Amino acid sequence: MKKLLDLVTLFSMRWRLLFNIKLYKYLYNLITIKSARLLDRNSPGALNLPGKTIYFDLSRSYDTNLRSGIPRVVRSFFYLMARKRDNVVPIYLPLFINGAYEINVEKKGYEFRIKKSRRQVQLTSGDFFISFDADREEIIDHIEELREFAKLGGQVIIGIHDLFPITNPEWFEPKRGEVYSRFINQLKDFAKFICISRSTKRALQEIFPTIPTSNIFTISLGCDFLYNSHSKNLVERSIPQEIATQCKTFIVVGTIEPRKNISYIIRCFSNLWRAGADYRLIIIGKKGWLAKLILAEIVDSKYFNTKLFWDNNADDRKLEMYYKTASALIVPSFNEGFCLPIAEAIFHRCPVIANSLPIFHELFSEKIAFFDANLPPENFSEHFNNLLEIAQNRIQGSSSLPTWSDSCEQLDDIIKTLTERNNRVSSRLA
Repeated sequence: MKKLLDLVTLFSMRWRLLFNIKLYKYLYNLITIKSARLLDRNSPGALNLPGKTIYFDLSRSYDTNLRSGIPRVVRSFFYLMARKRDNVVPIYLPLFINGAYEINVEKKGYEFRIKKSRRQVQLTSGDFFISFDADREEIIDHIEELREFAKLGGQVIIGIHDLFPITNPEWFEPKRGEVYSRFINQLKDFAKFICISRSTKRALQEIFPTIPTSNIFTISLGCDFLYNSHSKNLVERSIPQEIATQCKTFIVVGTIEPRKNISYIIRCFSNLWRAGADYRLIIIGKKGWLAKLILAEIVDSKYFNTKLFWDNNADDRKLEMYYKTASALIVPSFNEGFCLPIAEAIFHRCPVIANSLPIFHELFSEKIAFFDANLPPENFSEHFNNLLEIAQNRIQGSSSLPTWSDSCEQLDDIIKTLTERNNRVSSRLA
């Protein structure tokens, strides 16, 4: 029965790929790797490095613009781990094809170019497979390979950002929650999980109580931009045009999708504009899933491109300038696993006004101002000036948050802990 369910899950995923604009990339994987095996008899065999290797999964993040939250997390961990260790190998897991394959990375400062390779890697005993870009078809497609790797003594580490596809399926495309449940159920017997907050860890333990507590870790995400966190030579022309104004500008950062509750904050600011407030609101994020109605509310607003703006193409440097120059970050989300924009805003001393969520109280407590997004937009508008004053006062007295270097140290400690645990087990069996 389990194998039948696995087959149904994989079929549903692959069927959806037929309607995915990235289908050609998966076909490219299939054609290039298969043809190489047939035509290039002199091609190198599987790469098996001496010693214990950390294989870092970039299956999804390698070809994205890296401008949404999870790809930026993946990039930050990989970049610092690769700088710190010489045994970190970036890989991808292609759909439809067995095995993991090396990725060639050309580094230039913080930025790096990535090119896929058809050179297969061989995961062996004592190696690590780390994926922070979880919730993916590729993992399930390679689940038996990862299971066998774990049986050999390898370590499979999966990052868990949140469990909202399971707890709140209405925020996602149909069947996404079922797929995500299958994803974790197939991993829970042999993988280790790293949650990005204690709230996410509690949710994982409640929904999947059979996962041993010793196999669940937590880690804090960094809040700095690695390429020039303390740069003082940001030129004036780098200031985004939307905020090159004397009026106060407020930003909302995140992929446009239902969970972000962007429609609510647009209605709040519409009330302020009708009352004569000279503010600008900028939505910064790419189009996500189930976003049609939300985007319509943005672009059909009579304030669009005069007081209300949408930037769907902001890179890290531009986003940093938004944080440095905005009057405040507004976070109306229904829920978050962490909320990287809040951490980044605090790091850059940008005041934050956020929905009063348990996760925000856990992580940011006295650093930000809170409002209740369950109340009518009129309530937010009436108390906005007071909220802004509270946010400005709290950001002045806030302490520092973890950097990506701190996060990388935590990941390194987890790797050491698992290595020591594995060595003790091996000693007892010897």
